[in-house]
Amino acid sequence: MAAIFDMLKATKGKFTADEAMAFFKTWKNPDSPRGPIAIDPETRDIIQNIYLRKSRSGMGSSSTSNSRRSRRSKTVEELNPPK
Repeated sequence: MAAIFDMLKATKGKFTADEAMAFFKTWKNPDSPRGPIAIDPETRDIIQNIYLRKSRSGMGSSSTSNSRRSRRSKTVEELNPPK
């Protein structure tokens, strides 16, 4: 929704489909609730931070550690390479 709002604000509501796609290729939002996001211009996939949590328990106590990793999603071609 933020991307659409930003596009409407930048174009003042007047745009073509090609202009919209060109805008989304370079769109970024550093203030997203889940952290900074952007759109990969080649794959049109979202690029965002992925947060991992590791839990350990033992001897009557438990601990949790957080780590932050940033990566982009793989494309269908990368997930299913030709044989």
